[in-house]
Amino acid sequence: MRHPWTLGAKLLVCGLCLLGVMGAGTAASFYNLRSLSDTSQALEARATFAADILHAETLFNELFFGERSQIMAAYANDPKLHERWVKRNADNQAALTALLDKSAEATTSAREAEQIRDLRKTLGEWQALYPRVLDALKRGDYTEAYKLSDVAGKPIRDTSRALFAELSKQNAADVALRSEAASSAYRMASLLLGLIGLVSIPVFGTVFVVVRRSTAALRRMTGQLREGAQQVAVAAGQLATASQALSDGATREAAALEESSASIEELSGETATNATEADEVAGLMQSIDHEVASANESLQHMVTSMRSIVDSSHSVSKIIKTINEIAFQTNILALNAAVEAARAGEVGAGFAVVADEVRSLAQRAAQAAHDTEALIEASTSNAEGGASHVGDVTRAVETFTESLGKVRGIAVHVSETSRHQASGLTQIRQAVREMEQVTQHTAATAEETAAATEELNAQATMSLDLVQQLEQVVGATGGASPVTRRAAPRPGQPPLKQAA
Repeated sequence: MRHPWTLGAKLLVCGLCLLGVMGAGTAASFYNLRSLSDTSQALEARATFAADILHAETLFNELFFGERSQIMAAYANDPKLHERWVKRNADNQAALTALLDKSAEATTSAREAEQIRDLRKTLGEWQALYPRVLDALKRGDYTEAYKLSDVAGKPIRDTSRALFAELSKQNAADVALRSEAASSAYRMASLLLGLIGLVSIPVFGTVFVVVRRSTAALRRMTGQLREGAQQVAVAAGQLATASQALSDGATREAAALEESSASIEELSGETATNATEADEVAGLMQSIDHEVASANESLQHMVTSMRSIVDSSHSVSKIIKTINEIAFQTNILALNAAVEAARAGEVGAGFAVVADEVRSLAQRAAQAAHDTEALIEASTSNAEGGASHVGDVTRAVETFTESLGKVRGIAVHVSETSRHQASGLTQIRQAVREMEQVTQHTAATAEETAAATEELNAQATMSLDLVQQLEQVVGATGGASPVTRRAAPRPGQPPLKQAA
């Protein structure tokens, strides 16, 4: 699968091509320019060499001319002119010797070096002949001096002229050759520069097209980035506001749950106390139930006894002793009933009165038994009334026993209900504690979310700044207005949307 070339790859390839072309052209041009510079320096050296050779030839000719001038000055008997030419020839000899030494160093071939050596040799021959001419002039033998200068010096002059001519010819040929090389190098450099120009035109065109297309793509992307950054900034602002509101609400909810937890804790303690007291009341009611059952049984015995008294009241003589015993037992039972009634409290108040009356009747019965038999009828009547009262008391005790059973059932139900309420409150307290922990965690998370959204908002603002810088780089203009934070939507209100 072929992947599209990225902007960096395109610019890199174009840059490498351009650098390759320019590098190759620059290297070739540098090489040609270096060759041209070397050729120019060589031509300059050859021109200097040619000038030196020409100067040397001129000095050689001046030596020959000075020699003739000395002969003519001596023949004309002009000592000053003669001495002036002698001095001038001496200076020319020194200058020619130095010039030949310099030219020997500037030679570029073995043939030139050999020719310079031949010129030195020729100069030596003239320097050997020149003193003989001066001696002939001193002797006044002008003919001998002329012959030495003209005849003996002619081969020297011819040799020097031939050597100088050959050196000039060789130098001219070398100069022509180097000039041709310089022209070739110049033409090659011009050709390379032309080729670089021709190759650079399409390369620069390609670079221009790539940069133009890439800039257009970057402008589109910067526009999209700006829109995305603005939407992110708006969403971050809304999220920050919502997170702050959630954090405040979670904090208030945590405080409310903490107060509720304290209230439920207090209510749970009170419910547990009520359950304990209800258990105690149920235990007391059960004990009272047993005691009332015992009293009821005693009352049943009392009813039986009273019936026996009524049935036996007609047999006074036989039952006096029995009456005394029954009176005694009745007194004890009355005492027990009074005690039980005192234990029963307000509920047993009526029973206590009856018990006191029974005891009084028992005492009176005993007293009557002891007093007179005549009072048996009254005692019998009183016994019948006592039996009636005992029946009433029995019915009252039975009603009281039934009510007491209901109260005991209610107390047991209250105890069980209190225990269930205490257990339920314990579970509610545990659930409230867990809700409080969750709410506190939610509040902490909301605060962290608010901080994160603030950071996200800052990053979105930074992204917008970077997008603006990128737009300045690519030459794009941002069409969107600056981003401002929006308030969070109210409960029940739909979230805000970024306008397209």
